[in-house]
Amino acid sequence: MAELIRRELSQWHDSLKTFRSKAQTGKYPGKADIDKGIALVAGLLEHSGSYALIERMLQDGSALEDFAEDFEDLDNFYNSQFQTWLTLASALNDQFKVNWQALEKDDSARDAVAELEGIYSSTTPYGQLRRINPLIEQVQTINQQLLAEKRSHALDRVGLRINNITAALQAADAPSELQNLALRPLQQCRQTIEKTHSIPLILSQQTEAVTLEDDAYELINRHIEAKVKQPSPTPKPTSGNDPKPPPKPVAPAKLTITVRAAGNSGEVVLETEAQVEGYIRQLQDKLLTEVQAGNRVRVK
Repeated sequence: MAELIRRELSQWHDSLKTFRSKAQTGKYPGKADIDKGIALVAGLLEHSGSYALIERMLQDGSALEDFAEDFEDLDNFYNSQFQTWLTLASALNDQFKVNWQALEKDDSARDAVAELEGIYSSTTPYGQLRRINPLIEQVQTINQQLLAEKRSHALDRVGLRINNITAALQAADAPSELQNLALRPLQQCRQTIEKTHSIPLILSQQTEAVTLEDDAYELINRHIEAKVKQPSPTPKPTSGNDPKPPPKPVAPAKLTITVRAAGNSGEVVLETEAQVEGYIRQLQDKLLTEVQAGNRVRVK
């Protein structure tokens, strides 16, 4: 009997040491119980004699009975539920964290994450482990919905800017090198939005696309200005017998000028009718000046 008890205690001891090795690698429950169990079992195993072992077991009977329940929880956690805990840690520290600003505005997601955090911070979460996967799936569903909405809107906005630049390049008869230079940054922006799972990154790329469109128009304008400065080719002399009329000169493409309706400060505060009239007149003058100069105007 003593040998059977010793073999069982040795198995407990080996299992507890394995649990402790895992527990020391991160935020895992049961560390205090593991240490307590190792000390308890080691104290029993140090008795080599059968009589001494059984006598010590009778002395520690109450502690052993209490720890048997703890061991069952620890054994189930580290041998059956450990991967579930890793999934919980990844969800809270990575997947949900990056989009938390959006998730916390949703009551259902906020409540589910709060419950998950309660489980994660508990020293004895064993009875709540079955709640982890359903709660994670609940938040993941909301996260995917928010992500899809933000991505769709951002792709629409970036796609519109790509179409604008494509049309301007065609109107300017831009060479392929310039087309690639003007469009590539916006296309990369679109690719990032399509691939990322970060809502903040989607929003930042959507904002960045505004600057990238401005930069593309600058490149196109420089190309147009350079073409205007080039000397016109000398038309070939025609004979009286040539039925073809001389080709008409091609009008240069229009520059695209950006006019900021709120000025460079990005904000205009008007309090009186006179201020409103003055602001409208000033904006009208800017627009007419550019249009009369033969330019296209973008109002921002």
